Amino acid sequence: MLAVPCGAARADEIPSDWVVRILKAYNQRSYQGIFVYLKNGSLETMQVIHSSAQGGRTRLVSLNGEVTEIHRSGDQMTRYLPQRGLLIEGLRWSNPFFATVPEDVSRVAAHYTFKVGADDRVAGRECQRVEVQPRDTLRYGYRLCVDRETALILDAQLIGERGQVRQEVMFTRLQVEDRLDPALLEPGMNVAALKRHTVKTHLRGAPGSDARTWDVVEPPAGYRLVFGGAHSLPDGGEQEHLIYSDGLSAISVFIDNELVGGKPIMGQTSRGSMNAYGDVREGHQVLVLGEVPYPALRAMAESLRRRP
Repeated sequence: MLAVPCGAARADEIPSDWVVRILKAYNQRSYQGIFVYLKNGSLETMQVIHSSAQGGRTRLVSLNGEVTEIHRSGDQMTRYLPQRGLLIEGLRWSNPFFATVPEDVSRVAAHYTFKVGADDRVAGRECQRVEVQPRDTLRYGYRLCVDRETALILDAQLIGERGQVRQEVMFTRLQVEDRLDPALLEPGMNVAALKRHTVKTHLRGAPGSDARTWDVVEPPAGYRLVFGGAHSLPDGGEQEHLIYSDGLSAISVFIDNELVGGKPIMGQTSRGSMNAYGDVREGHQVLVLGEVPYPALRAMAESLRRRP
């Protein structure tokens, strides 16, 4: 799927400068295009329309399989499933890499190394290969191809412990816009015909907050709390949700408020690029998920404690 490299890296280019450019581009650029997504052994095709205005708005439209649209406004996400007659709102958009700011690059560099590779072409655009390699076994690496003109990521691979590609997202078409027609960000269906389901989230976990019920007392090196809240469940229960990030990778910790009533989920499992680790803490089901190696997930679970 990758284009053939067409040149050597330029001698004066500093890897961390590319990271800063990428972070700024996501917040400052508006664009639309088509990308392919290799996940769980299958290839999905999506249309993306992204506006940098008003804190960032994104519309994703599936082009194969079930008709699906995902809309983001700020950190809120809504999913439209017209074939099921369903609209799910109140979801949280989580993308730790693009939540990072340029000032965080030095913190990220403590746990990753950056290497500028060769020139390449993706979606007919000149791009620069950049490798992001972990310094330990608690995170995965990335291979990126960054558009030279805009610093948008045209191709991104998630690299596993043995150098295998666990996931890939690659543009096949990209058009950068000075201004987007707001109508392009609206749902392409009759929303009134869909049954609305709202996931209620109560914020509990801003860093430094004492409102959380649970905490990871010794997270793996580099991971910090970036979100904490409680989600309502379809059965009427509630689930606490904590997100820890090192600036590039993220780990979610879910704790059921009700005591385990049946057989708990224990040990490790995976689906595509996502790994999961189940455990029970003080009688409560705990599920830790992330696109990170199992040792990081297990360390999170074992360090989870109820707050005094």
